[in-house]
Amino acid sequence: MNVLVTGATGFIGSHLVDRLLETGAHVRALVRPAADASRLNGLGVEVVRGDVSRVNDVERAVAGRELVYHLAKAPSGSPWSILERVNVTGAANVVRSAARAGVARVVHCSSTAVYGHCPGASLLVSEDTMEEPDTPYAWSKALGEKAAQSHIGRVSLVIARITSVLGPRCFRWLSVFRSVAARRFRLIGRGDGRHHLADVSDVVGGLLLCANSPAADGRTYNIAGNEAITLRNLVQLITEELNVCGPFPRALPSAPFRGYLRLNQVAWEVTGTSLPRAGSIAFLLSDRVLDISRARQELGFEPRVDLRGTVQRTAGWYRTEGYLP
Repeated sequence: MNVLVTGATGFIGSHLVDRLLETGAHVRALVRPAADASRLNGLGVEVVRGDVSRVNDVERAVAGRELVYHLAKAPSGSPWSILERVNVTGAANVVRSAARAGVARVVHCSSTAVYGHCPGASLLVSEDTMEEPDTPYAWSKALGEKAAQSHIGRVSLVIARITSVLGPRCFRWLSVFRSVAARRFRLIGRGDGRHHLADVSDVVGGLLLCANSPAADGRTYNIAGNEAITLRNLVQLITEELNVCGPFPRALPSAPFRGYLRLNQVAWEVTGTSLPRAGSIAFLLSDRVLDISRARQELGFEPRVDLRGTVQRTAGWYRTEGYLP
């Protein structure tokens, strides 16, 4: 199988490449000109330098491929111009070029951020739940989905909405683990907001199923773990894994931060930019429980790593790499 992976130097992309190579696939990676591709080169991956926002680069990368996984994305705190260029234009370029090249299937990796942070949500969030993006990043991912879907009928397309992910090589959660290790972590409010996390190995398994299931053509799937957990209980799991003793600082009142997020929404609508740390605050105040029954029933998706296990795997990698004592 000849496969193209965009975003192959990233967290999830690097694990996907590893799994594809184990299956015997010939993997090509579209890698930004300035990105470090030494790991990919060491694995024997064919590296094509280019940018998803440039049509010619994408066309070179998809040529001769049977399957495309599109994971490349701009970081959530990027200016709108970059979010739009990478997450929207890039998605359109990849799917359009894949259709022209006769690629059999494209797995477009989106984000559960398209649903919004759902504060106080009482129902499971399914693929049929109305999208309510409430950050620039979420808007860019929602628009990226629409750009990809405009080519349905010309190429087999599957959209995977991926939740927040932990596991080895995950840097996004490093600051949380470090602040817990130093007993500096502070909740906002009671910490009752639920987070539906996943282990990277389960996410990669879900992406492989999206690529290989005939029933997935034209479908959208939530890819997440088996259960959601409150932020307070998640911090407790991390505390236990890191053997942290002693009191933590008192929780901060939530009302000022919710006001800050409302101000951020105004700033975004007026200026197209976000206020500092707005994304992190929104995440800490979010409450989202995902329904993964469609992926279970149609793909056979079944997460195998529980929350304690993925916290252990993540912390173990941090220790091994010297990021935690």
